Amino acid sequence: GQLVGGRRAADAAADRWQHDDAGKLTLWGAAIENGRPLQTTNWIVGCDPSQGVDQANTCLAVMDATTGAIVAEYVDASVKPHEAAMLAMAIGYWFGGQVGCAFQIWEQNGPGISYGHEIVKNNYTWSYFQRSVETKSQRASKRYGWTSTGPAKELLFDLLDKSLRSGEFSTPSREGCDEMAAWVHDEYGRIVCGTWADESSGAQARHGDRAIAYALCVLARRELPQYRREAQKFPVNTYGHILGMHKVFH
Repeated sequence: GQLVGGRRAADAAADRWQHDDAGKLTLWGAAIENGRPLQTTNWIVGCDPSQGVDQANTCLAVMDATTGAIVAEYVDASVKPHEAAMLAMAIGYWFGGQVGCAFQIWEQNGPGISYGHEIVKNNYTWSYFQRSVETKSQRASKRYGWTSTGPAKELLFDLLDKSLRSGEFSTPSREGCDEMAAWVHDEYGRIVCGTWADESSGAQARHGDRAIAYALCVLARRELPQYRREAQKFPVNTYGHILGMHKVFH
């Protein structure tokens, strides 16, 4: 299917879902109420962007943060990085949830630079900050997105594997399952994926992009609460209320 209605990302909350056999957005299991998915949970959008020149897929995956299930997927080999970012924001606002928009995470390498620039430029603020995975503290940095390095990819796929085995992650996508199975260790111990044509999207080469998007969703799920804490309220005329501390404790 597809989203129809508002043309800008910020208008997407007013958009609606429309079934369309030619649409590139597949939706599974996310109950639609009043034209939108249920707003009682939080959502995650993970993206592995491509250059959009029909060589490899751009894949957007949407996860229910409460259940760990993939509920939507968008795959396209011709969408440009900045266009994919606008689409991801529209999807994020449409899914909404308790925070009002989905938590965004994307691969920052290559086309991800343009993709991430568009996200930040449009003030989509609920996004993943990269962690220093090779340090003891693994603190979050000031850099948006996830950068693929050897150690980072090893940890990412290890997390996906554990989540699959424990039942904390699931996907109804047959193509997604095939792509996850295609990632293997080569003779040098590196994690690599086979390359083959993708007839479903028209990509001349498929590189396991769905698996990357899924793994990013799993990683992002570790970074956010599954519910939004209520703002702490102070009685009128107390110091907390006078000082506006109710605007700080959230």
